Amino acid sequence: MGKRKVSQVVISEGTAADPLPAGTPVGDDVATLVLGAPVVYTTYKADNQYNHDPRNGQYVSVPVTITNIKAAKLTPWADIRLTFVSTNGRAFPPALVTGQAGALMEFGALCPGGVVQGVVTFDAPADVAGAKVSVRHRQSREVFVTL
Repeated sequence: MGKRKVSQVVISEGTAADPLPAGTPVGDDVATLVLGAPVVYTTYKADNQYNHDPRNGQYVSVPVTITNIKAAKLTPWADIRLTFVSTNGRAFPPALVTGQAGALMEFGALCPGGVVQGVVTFDAPADVAGAKVSVRHRQSREVFVTL
């Protein structure tokens, strides 16, 4: 696991074989992200007619803090890709969950220096232990963070 300096921020790098622990700031010269501890649900607001039971086992919600460090606006849901990677290597994109407070999809553009705290939810397999999240900005290298 190495470190590199981008602008004035020291950025850690994590690989699929050697992911960074949750809580470690990751990013590049576009944004810095910090992923928190996951929360697991077997259903999500079942009373909402647009939500369904998870197809892959459970919903896993991961808190995310994003800081825009570039000189232009950043749209978190469009410019940053987060993917749940199970222990057997299967990848799962974020799930669309209706009515979820703080969903990353709800936030618009972040101006330079802007910070947003939200949550991204995945429809993922039941075994979260040892799973990780892949973080990728539009043109950056993929970084892995363990849950």
